[in-house]
Amino acid sequence: MRTFLTAFVLLVCLNVSATQAAVVVQMREMAGDVVFSYAGSLDLSGVGNPGLSFSFGGITPSGGDLSFASPSGTETEIYSTAIATSSVFGSGGRTPGSVFQGDPFSVSSSAITMPRNYISGSPIVGSFSFQGQSFSSLGINSLAAPYVWTVNGSGDSITLTAVPEPSSLAACVLFPVWYAVRRKRR
Repeated sequence: MRTFLTAFVLLVCLNVSATQAAVVVQMREMAGDVVFSYAGSLDLSGVGNPGLSFSFGGITPSGGDLSFASPSGTETEIYSTAIATSSVFGSGGRTPGSVFQGDPFSVSSSAITMPRNYISGSPIVGSFSFQGQSFSSLGINSLAAPYVWTVNGSGDSITLTAVPEPSSLAACVLFPVWYAVRRKRR
């Protein structure tokens, strides 16, 4: 029983996911803002040649769209038939972001945009924040995460996860302490 309980607590606290992703996007609420951070690489060799595009940073949870780029626009390359499966991650409409840093990247129900002259398999990294927002105000369903978009050809995936808020982490720390004290009293 003790081994089972320990394994269960570790799985809950570490939020371990069996999903393997080529690009991992983490969303978290921090100090009154929502921050998305992402890192990884994609094999786009099987999805055809890209076209020139212009991306505006923002999200549309009800459409399954993530666009990490300057809110005023960024020149990118679009792979228009790149997505095999997509995810709707809430009920919210389009919301432009506030602050962007890093490589432009977006995913929708059918397409991916990448930095200009992207070389398949090269790393991308960045962050995008929505100042003065929460998951609720953006219409994001963080409880159903992870959300996964699958790339045609390579089978690579883009995985959106929610990082637990500090109160969830505190519960993960306090539960084992409570359990140990309770067992000691018996």
